[in-house]
Amino acid sequence: MRGTMVLSLDLELSWGWFDLHPMPTLNAQSLEERKQIKRLLALLDRYEIPATWAIVGHLMLDDCTRDR
Repeated sequence: MRGTMVLSLDLELSWGWFDLHPMPTLNAQSLEERKQIKRLLALLDRYEIPATWAIVGHLMLDDCTRDR
């Protein structure tokens, strides 16, 4: 028997805080988010679970001037 599972994760936490916390703090958090995303993708691949993603692309930039 097959079912449907919905996994909803908010991976935009740094985006919501960019005006309240210093960039070094947000950079460290962003790096941790990236590691966890890679782990999640590996699990989805391992168990052949399809996924659809919608994230703020700006979070994947290596550098940000904060004014855009």
